[in-house]
Amino acid sequence: MGQLIIRRGKTLEQIEAELRDFDHPTIYYAAHTCWWTHNPAHLARTGKEGDSIRLPCDPRGSVLFMTSGELSSALGFITAARSNAAHYGKHGLRAFVAAHHESSFDKTSGLPWSERRWLAYNDALDAMP
Repeated sequence: MGQLIIRRGKTLEQIEAELRDFDHPTIYYAAHTCWWTHNPAHLARTGKEGDSIRLPCDPRGSVLFMTSGELSSALGFITAARSNAAHYGKHGLRAFVAAHHESSFDKTSGLPWSERRWLAYNDALDAMP
């Protein structure tokens, strides 16, 4: 895959509002990349179609963690990010939001993408016009 590009996705406020509409509001986040989402429709699957076991994963195939399926847990994930904005580097929460499924894309293919380090998201934000 090529270079990461950031497109304007949803705001944290929009994501929080959508979580309130889900029956089991959950945040899914990758174990080996900085990728995350709130929408189960965004989950990729390991392996090939027809394989007996296909686990949910991020766009690069990283296994996932997830919150408990309770609204308080999903909103707590976002609250924790807001409380620790410096963790995400130079652009803080902008980098955190850039790692959301609807914000990060591979420049070559245009498909959703994930990076292993927050620096990649900060660099991509610096490169935006």
